[in-house]
Amino acid sequence: MSSSSSVTTRSKASAQADVAAGKDDAADDKKMEEDKASHKTEPEKSEDVEMSDADKKEGRHLTTAGGCPPGGVPGKGAKAPIVQPELMNKQPTTRLKNPVIRLTVKLLDTYQNINEKYYAKHNKRSQDQWDDEHGDYIIRAGDLINNRYKIVKRPNGSSPLLGKGSFGQVVYAIDTKAKRGERQDVALKIIKNHHHWYEQAKIEIQLLRRFTKMDPVNTQTRGLVDWVDYSNVVRLVDDFVHRSHCCLVFELLPFTLYDLLKYSRFKGVSLQLVSRFAHHLLRSLESLRMPEVDVIHCDLKPENVMLVKHDDHRVKVIDFGSSCSSKRQPFTYIQSRFYRSPEVLLCCPYSHAIDMWSLGCILVEMHTGQPLFNGKNEAEQMWKISDVLGLPPDHMIANAGSKSKVKGLFKMENSKYNLHVKGQTLKGPTKNFKAIVRKPTAPPYTMEQECMYAMFEDLVLKMLEYDPAKRITPTEALKHAFVSPDIPLRPNPPASARGDSSSKVDQGSQTGGPA
Repeated sequence: MSSSSSVTTRSKASAQADVAAGKDDAADDKKMEEDKASHKTEPEKSEDVEMSDADKKEGRHLTTAGGCPPGGVPGKGAKAPIVQPELMNKQPTTRLKNPVIRLTVKLLDTYQNINEKYYAKHNKRSQDQWDDEHGDYIIRAGDLINNRYKIVKRPNGSSPLLGKGSFGQVVYAIDTKAKRGERQDVALKIIKNHHHWYEQAKIEIQLLRRFTKMDPVNTQTRGLVDWVDYSNVVRLVDDFVHRSHCCLVFELLPFTLYDLLKYSRFKGVSLQLVSRFAHHLLRSLESLRMPEVDVIHCDLKPENVMLVKHDDHRVKVIDFGSSCSSKRQPFTYIQSRFYRSPEVLLCCPYSHAIDMWSLGCILVEMHTGQPLFNGKNEAEQMWKISDVLGLPPDHMIANAGSKSKVKGLFKMENSKYNLHVKGQTLKGPTKNFKAIVRKPTAPPYTMEQECMYAMFEDLVLKMLEYDPAKRITPTEALKHAFVSPDIPLRPNPPASARGDSSSKVDQGSQTGGPA
């Protein structure tokens, strides 16, 4: 299908700063927990103090601090005690293992032991010729990974680095053993040399391998289609361990939806293009909900959605490192804050529906250029959501988990919950949803614009339904008029009118709204 016109080049620096701030606190919190875990130490071992047979025969005794046998009384004719220095500081094993002892009289020894282990580990990493002090693999252009993938500078770039996060790094590489006709350029994800991230990567690899083994899907228009391509998820090409780093090799995709927003100077894209993105992402969520797949992504956001080509509107979902299933959910602190669903904020049971909430937030952001709910912390995030959509249903607040950071912000007053944050009280929505999701163009809108906006607002509100049981499903959303493939994309403008040749996907943002 044809692409849309290029992105706009106007924006305010403050808008960019707002979007960039606090985008991925969930991954940082995981790293913090993992760092804390690395400081834990095993209890010190101690040997029991026992008398030798020779000592027993000669009538020797272990001395106490007072210089007399245990239970004995020093006397005038008492034999001089035999002092054994190596036993003087010995204590029973059970006493040393006692946490009260370790955190009181032995507190300094406990801290010293922790510090020695920490700095020993730190110095070992610092001296490692392959890793930096954070456990990241040191990226060197020309380095050959696993005797196959050569790290090189990305085209028109100054370094091989494609991305970086708490998990590790993604670099541009060339497959030196690629067969004729196969793509040589790949994205190489190098995980940190740390047990936590290594185990997390193994789970992601297992999941991505399962995707590649799924049966093809029989479509009406294209016949049998590979499941990975049909589902619009990233393809894993290879995986291995190199110098203690778990490595994943992916098909190379050009840029993320967040990059697209940056190219538009955070002015957003046309509703027609948002409609195309919505269709592809709903197909992804529908496929992930299949019983034989059963995957909850748990971190859907513009940074984790990538375009397949520069000049195409097709997208793929990436980064399944935080994913889980409806039957196994090891984490409660999930999703990046701007896209975190209310059930996660309230620590209620969650399901596939959390990804639909994230998608609703993404679609609004892709059109307006700004996050829909950009709270600086969980309390402010809950406030911003409630200020637009109203307060959550009473049953969700009442059943909120004990670990929820926002549960205590809701107070029952006159048989109704109110939200209290920093001395302010919120009883209901004060923001106009339509005014938020529409571009600031001068009304009146054309009939076509009004129709597009009405369909868009209706779909997004169904995606942002508080109660996950009532939230629209991917299958239902794919039948919605807004994501119908009959909606035409705007034709590309002449090359001279594009302004920025780096972005070939049409944004339609010069008009400030749908056309």
